[in-house]
Amino acid sequence: MSKRALGLMVASTLAIACAAGEEAAESPSPAAPPATEAHAGEAPAGEVGACVAQPACREPSGPGVVREYARHRGRDQIFAEGEPQWVIGNFVIRTTEGDLKVADEVDVFVERACSGQWERLGRTRTSAGSSPPVEGVADDRGRVFFQVPKSAALAIGRHRVRMVVVADQAFADLWIDVVPRGAPIVVADVDGTLTESEATYAELRDTLPVARRDAAQALHTLVRKGHHVVYVSSRPEWLTDKTREFLDRFGFPKGVVHTTSTAAGASNADAQTFKTTELQRLAARGAIRWAFGNNVIDSEAFESVKIQPISQRVFVGATDKHGGRRIESFTELAPTLDAVGATCR
Repeated sequence: MSKRALGLMVASTLAIACAAGEEAAESPSPAAPPATEAHAGEAPAGEVGACVAQPACREPSGPGVVREYARHRGRDQIFAEGEPQWVIGNFVIRTTEGDLKVADEVDVFVERACSGQWERLGRTRTSAGSSPPVEGVADDRGRVFFQVPKSAALAIGRHRVRMVVVADQAFADLWIDVVPRGAPIVVADVDGTLTESEATYAELRDTLPVARRDAAQALHTLVRKGHHVVYVSSRPEWLTDKTREFLDRFGFPKGVVHTTSTAAGASNADAQTFKTTELQRLAARGAIRWAFGNNVIDSEAFESVKIQPISQRVFVGATDKHGGRRIESFTELAPTLDAVGATCR
């Protein structure tokens, strides 16, 4: 791409203000092939006490075009039924002169229930740095903050959202889970908890860590019993796609992925503040029944929302001063999880 073309894409960033949720749904775009994989053990939708469908949503088809220079990212969300629903993204392009924030119009599409049918929710613009924080994400320019119109609100279930830049059709995906208020939630740290070891962010840029044995199976067991998984990591935002790739590669259940919204990530006190804030937001929407971590940061975050019983705060290779359960491997936890009662049918 020429510098002139890039200039057209990023020009007048400072003049752009965030416009959220300006249009209601229009006619659906041409259908893409359906994504049919769903977790076992779910009851048909609509029954009293039925499990909320959690399809894998892996079919890549849909509006937009893959652009090698695009480093756009969408932020997954989990909302309780009836809450305002926000689509949040970060739009960045890589150039020989460094990363540039995109200043442009963005169309927002949804694939409800990952059914293969796409519809356009509306059009917005990337932000200029003057919008208030939304869902804990600060406006550092080039952001999309789009509120789903009430007339097009997403129903209980899992939905894939795609944000497409109007100028070049580059896109970013995210997933939104809508759950009944009080739905059971599982929170899992990633590095050192689901992975065999910690790694530097630079190492994670180019390689995938190895998953702990039976970690994915442990989370699948809880999902089959009606729990919703949220992966909370203090990794930087640019590792979002790598985190999703790791989870997919090692067979973890599909779930909401939340890294920090910064380029640097977080450590020590900042990591604890980030995770505590994330868990408090989750606890206001659902019931955090299980939590998996591996250090004092996770311990204090779990304590901040008083996850009970304490034995369901699980620490891999670490002792929790608040009394959580220590395990050396997920394999030893299997009998306990197999005995957990189903929360739905």
